[in-house]
Amino acid sequence: MPLLPEIPGFYYDNEKKKYFKITAAHTNTSASYNADRVRQEQEKAREAEERRREEEATRPLLRRKRRLSDSSNDLINYRLRMQMGLFQAPRRDGDLAMWADMLCDERVIEASRDQHISGMETMPGGIFTFAPDQGIRWYPQPYDHFYEQRNTASRIAKLPDMEHRMTSSTILPGGKGILVASGQTYATASLGDDKRLNVDSVVKIPDAGAIWACVTNPSGAIAVGGSYKSGRGGLLSLTTHTGSPLQLRPDSDVLALTYIDNNVLLSGSRNGKIQIYDTRRNLEKDVSHETARTSHISSITHLRKLNNDHHIIVNGLGGQAALQDLRYCRPMTGDQRGKIPRCSVQPVLTYQTYNKGTLGLGFDVDEEQELLAVAGEDHKVRLCSISSGQIIKTLDLQEEVTSIRFSKDMIDGCRDMYVTAGAFVHRFHTGFPREDSDEEMEG
Repeated sequence: MPLLPEIPGFYYDNEKKKYFKITAAHTNTSASYNADRVRQEQEKAREAEERRREEEATRPLLRRKRRLSDSSNDLINYRLRMQMGLFQAPRRDGDLAMWADMLCDERVIEASRDQHISGMETMPGGIFTFAPDQGIRWYPQPYDHFYEQRNTASRIAKLPDMEHRMTSSTILPGGKGILVASGQTYATASLGDDKRLNVDSVVKIPDAGAIWACVTNPSGAIAVGGSYKSGRGGLLSLTTHTGSPLQLRPDSDVLALTYIDNNVLLSGSRNGKIQIYDTRRNLEKDVSHETARTSHISSITHLRKLNNDHHIIVNGLGGQAALQDLRYCRPMTGDQRGKIPRCSVQPVLTYQTYNKGTLGLGFDVDEEQELLAVAGEDHKVRLCSISSGQIIKTLDLQEEVTSIRFSKDMIDGCRDMYVTAGAFVHRFHTGFPREDSDEEMEG
């Protein structure tokens, strides 16, 4: 039987041997041409056009991805993936392990006169270091070569009454300078428009036995914590731009501080408690509500708030760091060192740190890579996944590690880690010259 011609708008019924007009409600699937088929063909045409536009817009990125998948050099593969932003949060432990496997150790700074560097801070454009009798030094990051040595400080600032080991430091809001603490004194130093390092203020707290922690909130208010000079209890000093400093007397030495927001401050104590202070209240008259919200198994040396506003990482002695959820913390009393009471909310996750009883060891968190780095008493730095607690890599520095800081490289946008150990600042990076990296990314 010869094939009958298709007439647009009509279909042929084989049983009745005649053509019928297609209506909007027609659903005869036996016909070779019907309304459903017309609708399907129109949808396919629209989808094909959308795919064509997406492929045209993403063709350069797809070409780069193809080069990555075909590359036999894992180092090139990893660095290009970082620069292209192909890693999705939360990071997988496999990606972290790849980053850790590619790390190269480069000594970029050495303290003069056989001094040991006791502190370090990084911010876009360079590094601050602190060493006894050398004050604060600023080392700008070079821009002409990936491997250039950075052992020449462009700016040096002497700090009166602060010629001993630095115990705490932080970058000022907006990256304008640095806040450092040592002994009974804390000071601020800033970089001018000409990159000159200027000491803006030096404050001595006569009632302090030692200052162990300092921090600023986004508006620039300073909180300083430490021990009381008599040896009984701790000391917490809160400073604002408008009023005189307010000194509080916690029941234990304050070893760690962090602001949750512009008003709420968390403090970590030698007795293992975490306390909360809200500066919107009259703390001088009413501190009874500032009771401990949770505890650590031993003295707390670092507190770090994560970006989700609920979780904090607590690092301390006793060989353990912990991830705590502030939403479930509740008041508790008594000295909690060496144990966590049954009424306490258990940590979300714990991390092994290999630090039983040494204050002042390095610690830092890199949320961009979903990674924390913690120094141990065995002079090693352990890199752990925040979400799994797994140790990704262990680095042996041979000397006590006093500071750890993650930083974004100004040259290629990849993540670096700076570590101070003895007289040196080590830069751990993915070890690939910039000119070769650019060559691989061309085309």
